[in-house]
Amino acid sequence: MGGSGMVATRLAGELARRGHQVHFLSYKRPYAFQPDQDYVHIHKVPVDSYALFKEIGNLYTIKLANSIARIVREYKLSVFNSHYGLPHSVSSFLAKQITDFASITTLHGSDTHLLGKAKAFNELMSISLKSDVAVTAVSRFLSDLAMEVFDLDQKPTVIYDYIDTKKFTPGPDKREKVIIHASNFREIKNIPYLIDLFAEVADEFPEWKLRLIGDGPERPLCYRKVRLLGLRERVEFVDPTREIPRAFQNAAILAATSRMESFGLTIGEAMATETPVITSNVGGTSELCVDGKTGFLFELDDKEGAVERLSTLMSDEELRRKLGKQGRKRILEHFSVDKIVNQYLKLFQNIE
Repeated sequence: MGGSGMVATRLAGELARRGHQVHFLSYKRPYAFQPDQDYVHIHKVPVDSYALFKEIGNLYTIKLANSIARIVREYKLSVFNSHYGLPHSVSSFLAKQITDFASITTLHGSDTHLLGKAKAFNELMSISLKSDVAVTAVSRFLSDLAMEVFDLDQKPTVIYDYIDTKKFTPGPDKREKVIIHASNFREIKNIPYLIDLFAEVADEFPEWKLRLIGDGPERPLCYRKVRLLGLRERVEFVDPTREIPRAFQNAAILAATSRMESFGLTIGEAMATETPVITSNVGGTSELCVDGKTGFLFELDDKEGAVERLSTLMSDEELRRKLGKQGRKRILEHFSVDKIVNQYLKLFQNIE
């Protein structure tokens, strides 16, 4: 459901459509795969557990490594691209001890700025990444950080996430007075902060609502916060849905308040629907959203400034329309499917 899973799934589909043989390994059928995408060979990695390992949990890293080696040998695959550093890059490293293939790891964010910095994982991840023929990162910010965190010999190649501009298309001129947010409700997404921002402007804009799409560990906390602030009639919780493009098209504003965001896939998707965005200036968000041109950036420690910018967007429909159109233009120019997929293909072909 997260960005790395969505990008890996969509990339597999795009490569297959271009005539490439693609084998996709995962513990279950990815959420983003559509029923008609059976031209991608999906291999499920077993997740059954053994009583002997009850105390230490499921040995997924080892099972994945064994599956990679088996699939690479059976289908004579030349390139294996791991999306998200842990455990996938480590599993790939182990698989290369069994059979030979070219491995690439795509870093997506918290695999670097969170897990990568942890003593429990850092050294092994560093060795795994250094064994790859190439490492990519989804933003300049993440590439620079990975170089530092993993002490790499070469800076990871920046290949941004792509936005499907045929799926995420402009919405109607007249939008619902809704601020929308979509995520997996993890702590790093900082949704309680967004609820606080909305509470600050709720009285000034009584017709507006906040719509939160997704599920995750912090959703119960957000429920409680909404009740405590007396906003139950103003804040809507929506379960994960495949109708994200339509949801973005109908909303007036996309808000993201993450503590860290290496790229910001939903930000780009909203921009593609001509929905203006307001987002925290963290990680790689400034590489995607241009402050004052496609939306607004704000500093997390400047709550007053964030409220002021949100209020400005809510009060000016013409400004929202202008920022939205410039946002889609930026996505088309820099983050389109063909542009990004061709960068992956060039990387793969150069390795072969």
